[in-house]
Amino acid sequence: GGKVEMPLDDTFWGAYFGSFADKYGTLWMINYMKPQ
Repeated sequence: GGKVEMPLDDTFWGAYFGSFADKYGTLWMINYMKPQ
């Protein structure tokens, strides 16, 4: 019931980032820093 706004992908700041809207319209953003 949600929608992907930005697929999870590598970023220039060294993290994986993506966003999606849930079925209620709330926008979620994920920023995952990879262990080094």
